[in-house]
Amino acid sequence: MTSSLALLFEGAGLAGLSLAAVTDLRSRLIPNTLVLWVIAAGGAARLLTTGSHAWLSLAIAVAVFAPLAVLAYRDVIGGGDAKMIPAATLLVEPSQTFGLLLAIAVAGGALSAFYWAKGIAGRHAARPAPVAICAAGETTSPASSGAPASQPQAPAGVQLPYGVAILAGVAFTLLRLA
Repeated sequence: MTSSLALLFEGAGLAGLSLAAVTDLRSRLIPNTLVLWVIAAGGAARLLTTGSHAWLSLAIAVAVFAPLAVLAYRDVIGGGDAKMIPAATLLVEPSQTFGLLLAIAVAGGALSAFYWAKGIAGRHAARPAPVAICAAGETTSPASSGAPASQPQAPAGVQLPYGVAILAGVAFTLLRLA
């Protein structure tokens, strides 16, 4: 009974991660309410499975959060990502935390490669803007005439929806353990 109830809480945490991934895809934000949802679901699951040793899961989550908070403060990663990754560690047993973090990192690498390839494909698919030669020998293009340029420009710091990678890493880890 206890393990099936723990699975229910892990499933609720996975549902919260799914909502966070969708929100991250749409707005590049992970709401704090969803982070709290995952913390509550994971905490309940750990209380049911590890009992009085649930403090170890909490200590691991804090240890994971500390360096991520520094990275978020320096704008290396998003604040929602820095909060959701430690929250997600509560969804697995303490002994599975390293595997979970590795799965999240691999999923993040795949996500990065996808966005990189998408950017490369987008640049190759774009055609250069036409250039017209005026009577006086000047050249004009849509960009210089105020018309929209036909070549898309990628923003300097493209933000990855890392909530997707967190979801993928947690789903992989939980399914592998099932």
